Amino acid sequence: MEPKFVYAMFRFEKGENRYTLYKITNVNLSHDEPKQPPRATAVIQFPYRKFPAGMGFLALGSKLYCIGGEEKKVYVVDLDTIETCFKENRSPFVRVANMHEIS
Repeated sequence: MEPKFVYAMFRFEKGENRYTLYKITNVNLSHDEPKQPPRATAVIQFPYRKFPAGMGFLALGSKLYCIGGEEKKVYVVDLDTIETCFKENRSPFVRVANMHEIS
């Protein structure tokens, strides 16, 4: 059986990052006694200077969509390729469109 996990997005009022996406592993969805305690690991950090307040987040399959906010930006992150992006020293964020230009 493949290990179960869940992603959770947290917003911060202070510090370098506006948002941080965490992957929580060892998630026990049954009534059985857990074999291991849940563990949260920061997967991606969203710096204040690049990501506006008020963004919404939506996950479809392995894609995380970061939408809107004060600057109306749209980014997509493929959660399956995050580790590869960091190993290759490139950003996992792909800018999709400027929402001002979308009719």
